[in-house]
Amino acid sequence: MANSNFGRDENKNNVNLDEWVKQYLGESQTDITELREKVNNLWDTFYPVGSLYFTVVNNNPGAFLGGTWVLWGSGRVPVCINQSVTAFDTTEKVGGSIDHTHNLATGWAKIGLQGPSNQIVSRSTQAQSSYSPDKYVNVTVATPSGSVYDATELGGNTTAPSSISMPYIVCYMWKRTA
Repeated sequence: MANSNFGRDENKNNVNLDEWVKQYLGESQTDITELREKVNNLWDTFYPVGSLYFTVVNNNPGAFLGGTWVLWGSGRVPVCINQSVTAFDTTEKVGGSIDHTHNLATGWAKIGLQGPSNQIVSRSTQAQSSYSPDKYVNVTVATPSGSVYDATELGGNTTAPSSISMPYIVCYMWKRTA
């Protein structure tokens, strides 16, 4: 019975094709060349130009699959193409932001008041659907001790929605169903 190692290097997951061919098919250089060509054609079928290969090992797939590979999408999350959403309608389109600032205009305001005994009283208030530049927020807060504080603060100055998308890069992701 043949060695069950299948030509794998003991310290790596890479298959040593030459050793495998010699072990199972003999020493003929013609056999090795023909088999190498068939294996390379098989890899080209499984991973044609444009394919993505996901792994957790820092090893360029060109070392064991052949071809030229480059790191892709560094620091971004892939999103499946969606032609009905402009942000996701083209492959390799990038967008999103790591940072996002919340303020009254983006949906939430936090109003803090300091009472006479230096206690901090706070209340979070959800913003209205639209604001004018001079919109004021009026809040009355009662503390557990029974004190009442009033606050009037200038609100936000924009009605534009803000993006909360993760940093992304658009790609095709196919699912075989049959």
